[in-house]
This record gives sequence, structure tokens and C-alpha cells, in this order.
Amino acid sequence: MLIKEGYTFHSWENGKWVINSPEGRNFLINEATFKLFNILETHQTLEDAHLAFEDEFLINISFEDFEQHISSIIGGFGILAEDFEVTRPSMKNKYLKLKVQIINAQIAGFLAKPLTVFYNPKVFWYVLGSLVLFIGAIFINAPQKVELTVAQIPILICLFYLAMPIHELGHIAACKAYKIKHGGIGFGFYFVLPVMYADITNIWAANKQKRIIANMGGIFSEILYASMLLIVFLITQNPIFYVASISLATMVVWEFNPFVRFDGYWILSDLTNTPNLISKSKETLKTVYGRLSERTKLFLTTNEVWLFLYGFINTGFFIAFMVFTIYSFRSYIVLFPQLIYGVLSKWLSGNFDLSNINRQFLFILTFYILFFRFCIQNLSKISRTWLKRVSQGGH
Repeated sequence: MLIKEGYTFHSWENGKWVINSPEGRNFLINEATFKLFNILETHQTLEDAHLAFEDEFLINISFEDFEQHISSIIGGFGILAEDFEVTRPSMKNKYLKLKVQIINAQIAGFLAKPLTVFYNPKVFWYVLGSLVLFIGAIFINAPQKVELTVAQIPILICLFYLAMPIHELGHIAACKAYKIKHGGIGFGFYFVLPVMYADITNIWAANKQKRIIANMGGIFSEILYASMLLIVFLITQNPIFYVASISLATMVVWEFNPFVRFDGYWILSDLTNTPNLISKSKETLKTVYGRLSERTKLFLTTNEVWLFLYGFINTGFFIAFMVFTIYSFRSYIVLFPQLIYGVLSKWLSGNFDLSNINRQFLFILTFYILFFRFCIQNLSKISRTWLKRVSQGGH
């Protein structure tokens, strides 16, 4: 067999297939590449595979061209038993840094098991809609102003951050409900933000509806948790549960953002059958810009038009937000380190109040995160280019 052992494949969408590696990586391929993969898997030598390839595709091709074809299509990905010397982009998730698993797959599956009852597609959408209506009704009729004591702030923080593992367990529960192998739950950094993650890479083995539900699983479990907090608030009238719940509901709205790799991004990726949505949109933007700068005729497929619009809107939002923040909060940008110091001092002295985290504070915090992200990405590109030139010059 010319393919390494442990690889599996299954039909996906629109005539495409997914190859799954023993390490949990997934490769989306078209029908022709699947046929090539199948030929290599069922033959012991390249010579036999070459003859089978000619019979399957009804073409005459030299053995050397056949080897070159294999190299260009699947070489360098670690799929072949004797791989070709092909340089490929890294297959690691670059957007998450310093990843550390804190709950292994077995324990995560055990903790998520009670949630699996909700992930039948018919049950999921009905319960989700009911919970949203319940939360909305309570928020409309709840008091508009809620005051917390200093002693309640640590409890509020604990209730809020408890939603993070609950969110990830929602993703794991979906995999468990659909009998799809899942990994554990871990901690890492997205840009400069500390985040938790669930390893549900193998969800690509599911159909579109199940993939969407799995990627909404975290949001669903958060809404379920927020609803439970509201019920406790209705029973006890303790405002801390109301504040925690409304904070979580606000966070859920932010998680639908399709322009960063939050749940909304993965849901949109599934809806449009577009893996690696951000990177593909960037490539399309560069392609369109290149054609326009060269004044060549611009012909775009429907998929390229969609990717261009997504990339254009994504870039436009980034520029608009940065310009708006600089124009509206320019004095706060300069004073932000002082504001951070003041908030930390109040928190450490026990005088912290939610009003300290105002609209200006959140805008400037987001501005600095995006600014440093932009700088780090471009400095990284410049350093890689410089190192490459030095390396080539040394040879």
C-alpha cells in the first residue's frame, strides 16, 4: 500500500471528500483526487498504480509525469508511505498560540455526556429557540439598574468564567452525540487574548447540519447556562445572577462575529462550505488586487466573488473601526496605560465597580489588541522575508 496506514476517508459535500489522518488532520479533496488516493491505497507499487491511473482516467501518461502528478497533488502532506520532497505550508493552527491541554478527551467526554440529549437536530433547534425567547422575556421585564457590592464581584467573575469550560463542553457533547471522535479541552492565546478551545477537528466527518450544530454547541451550552442563572435569579432575587446572565448573553452576541475565529466564523464556514475562510478570502483579495493593478481582464467565479466580498468587508470593518477609534477616543488612546493602572488599583483595593469598564475602555482595549496583532503579523512577515534573503545570500 502506497498510503500510510490509519488514513480514512468519507464523502463530504458537492462531490468532495475528506481524508482524515491518524493525527486528526483533515484534507478536503475533489473527486479526481479521491480516485487518485484510492488507487494509491489499493496498490503496492507505483508501477501498478500508474497502470490503474491510466485505466481509471482513460489517458496515457508517462511514469515520470505520473510521479510528478502525485507530488503536486498530495506530496509533502505526510499521506504517502514514501513521501516526496515537497514544501508545503504548515498544517498547524497558527491562530492559537501556546496551546496546553487541561482536560483530556476521556474526561471531557464524560463531563459533556449530560448535554448530549440536546443535540438531536429536532431537539436542538427547538430548545435553542425556547431558551432565547425565555432570556429575552426576562431581560425586557428585569430591572434596568442593578448594583453589586464589592464582595459580590469575585463571585460574578467566577460565574462568568465558568462559562468558558461549559462552552467547550457544548462542542464536545455534539461530537459525542454524533459518535465522532473528539479530543480534549485546552487553553491557549488567540492574538493576545487568553481563550479555551475544544478539539473537534473530526467534526468534518459529519454532514453540514451536524457540523453547524457542533459549532453552535458552545453558544447553545452558554445560553443554557445563562438561562439557569436567570432561573436562580427569579427564585432568589439575587442581582449577581442577573448580571452574570446578561453578561453571558452579551458575550454570545459577540461570539457570532464571523470576522474572527469565534463560533460565528466556523458557522459561516460550514454554511458556505468554505474551510479556511479567512486565508482563502485574503488570497482572493490579493488575486483581485493583482489583476486590477496589472489592468488585466477580471473574471471571477461565484465562489471567488463571495470570498472577495467577505475579505473586503472584513478589511473594511478593521479600517473603519481603527479610524473611528482614533478619531473619537484619541485622548483615551494616549491615557490608556493610566486607565488600566487605575482599574487594577481599584480592583486590588476592593473599590472596583462595573461602571469602571465603560464604552471608551472597551473600545480602546480592542483597538490596542488589533493594533498589536497587526504589528506582530507584519513584523513576522518582514523578519521571515529578511531571514530568507539572508539564507539565500549565504548560499
